[in-house]
Amino acid sequence: MRILIVSELPIPSRRKSSRADPLSKYLSKMGHEITVICPKSPSQSREYLENYENVTFSYIAPNERTTHNPLKRFFALVAMIRKIKRELREREFDVIRPISFLPAYAAILANSKQKVPLVVNLSDFYSDLYKQFALPVTPIAVNILRNMEETIARQSDVLIVDSPTQREYWKQWGLEENRCVVLPNGLDLELFNPKINVEKAKSHCGIDEQKVVFYHGDISHMDGIDVLVAAAPAIIKGADDVSIMVLGNGSKYAHDLKDLVRRKALEPWFLFTGWIPHASVPQYIATADVCVAPFRRTLTSNSNLMNKIIEYLAMRKPIVATGSSGLRQMVGDVVNYIEPEHPNMLANVTLHTLRQRSKRDKVQRMQKIAEQLDWRKIVQHEEKIMTAMLNHECQDFRMLDYRLT
Repeated sequence: MRILIVSELPIPSRRKSSRADPLSKYLSKMGHEITVICPKSPSQSREYLENYENVTFSYIAPNERTTHNPLKRFFALVAMIRKIKRELREREFDVIRPISFLPAYAAILANSKQKVPLVVNLSDFYSDLYKQFALPVTPIAVNILRNMEETIARQSDVLIVDSPTQREYWKQWGLEENRCVVLPNGLDLELFNPKINVEKAKSHCGIDEQKVVFYHGDISHMDGIDVLVAAAPAIIKGADDVSIMVLGNGSKYAHDLKDLVRRKALEPWFLFTGWIPHASVPQYIATADVCVAPFRRTLTSNSNLMNKIIEYLAMRKPIVATGSSGLRQMVGDVVNYIEPEHPNMLANVTLHTLRQRSKRDKVQRMQKIAEQLDWRKIVQHEEKIMTAMLNHECQDFRMLDYRLT
């Protein structure tokens, strides 16, 4: 197949895992002709590109993170549309594979004449998130985003989502269910290796013998780290020696959290590391005794399979997380579930998990799920989906849902 991949993130991305990276690498190794539109990575080396010797890169201007700036997002959209149109004029493709929301919308606009089949993945409901974050010109922006999401849901030939719940939600945007398949993100199991030496990791991170309650990811109101701060006094009182480590960054919310920790005199027990390169995250997770994700429920968080959860799981760490429909469907009871915005429950379940040794059968189930989430297997399943689409072999893509448990 001749596949055009469109990514808003560079390859490689130091900021976070990008689906474009394993797709381009493994699909090219499987013999497909791959062209990638993306910003050029500042960390892209000659040695790195040897893994992509059969991939053609077509670069757009690099962007700083533009998530919360509508004007910069508009300019990024225009740049992608122009580049996609140019590639479609110069080459023939069997499939266009945009990664997530903005590249998908750019591909639909650029592909209006050629009508190359479009396979898209959507895990976030941006119109809902924009409203929750109370970003600039919210009423206007939410309507625009909703219209863009409806266009993607209606015009994609195949839509890839994280869970059956997410498919159910996208029906409200006009999605026809038979064009939608469940296939979550994967991860690099060589990088997220539970055999990392814990003592070396603790020494590197400045951790002694204390127990570690751990969080990593975005730090926003939706992620509920303030709930963890509220639960902290009970966790500290109930555990003999504990530290709470928070990886990641954010805007005003992250600064307010640190102020809250200072006001509550909790600084001796909290470690805010700031942003950590994605390749270093496994070493920090290795220090954890319990990993937490006390997120608030939104359309997105209730239906997706978060990268942080699968990374915790791959490192075989006990997990305490808000109970969501998507998590329950995809990973079952390997997670210890709590209610959202419930500090007492978070503290009690975290303390119980700290005191309890992980059961052998639960660790084995974590290992099985992690093996299913190996990027190689995820990409092989995407290849199967694309082939079925092009050969008209599947009338209902729900039959190709990817199952983890």
